[in-house]
Amino acid sequence: MGVVWRAEDTRLSSFVAVKLLLHHVAADPEIEARFLREGRASASIRGAHVVDVFDFGIDDGTPFIAMELLKGESLKACLDRENVLPEKRTIRILSQVAKGVGRAHSRGVVHRDLKPANIFLTVDEDGETAKVLDFGLAKLTHEVSTQSLVTETGAVMGTALYMSPEQARGRTDVDHRADLWALAIITYQCLTGRLPLTGRTEADLLVKICTEPMPIPSRINPNLPKGFDEWFACGTRRSPDDRFQSAAELAEALRAAFTPAGL
Repeated sequence: MGVVWRAEDTRLSSFVAVKLLLHHVAADPEIEARFLREGRASASIRGAHVVDVFDFGIDDGTPFIAMELLKGESLKACLDRENVLPEKRTIRILSQVAKGVGRAHSRGVVHRDLKPANIFLTVDEDGETAKVLDFGLAKLTHEVSTQSLVTETGAVMGTALYMSPEQARGRTDVDHRADLWALAIITYQCLTGRLPLTGRTEADLLVKICTEPMPIPSRINPNLPKGFDEWFACGTRRSPDDRFQSAAELAEALRAAFTPAGL
């Protein structure tokens, strides 16, 4: 749908990343609106664990987002190579992602498509830093309009493998707790090298998300403490009211789950 270029900001003499929406895609008003929503959502958050957006808009008919140029790799690329991550690194990455997501939630932004491909790991002299990317499916809770309800009613928004039950059912009242479900799935994947649920088709997977019991992590990776089993069970309860209620609570509980292991 789009391309990303390395560009120079001639006023500041610094390099940035510029994301452009391809012309044939930009002709679709809904896709263009989603693209600009990504820019608006990201720009409204600003924080150490969310990609910085400097500008966005439409230039000569081409929608664009100018953002910080990141060096590193996505969490997906990292997992494709390493499969399972050490517990300390997983806790550090997910705690940082939770800070970025929590900051978004505090500003009325629900990501709705959290997955390893949308988490970027940068490395500099201060070490590894995780940043949340791609708010293209973000829901700005303070900007719900009649038009947005028309375009999203009954639509399944997000990537199925990390989707919450309320998203799988196409509910229109999805809130920040859908992101917390996704964070639990990502954490499970980091520590076991697997996804908790898969399906032969997307429809098959969506049914399982809504109905099947979740696996017990320590049965997949015996080195995981029982406390993580309880954490994962809480993070993936089907009713949002029964899950963690904030990203900060989720991250704190994750650290506590590994405390007996000396972490």
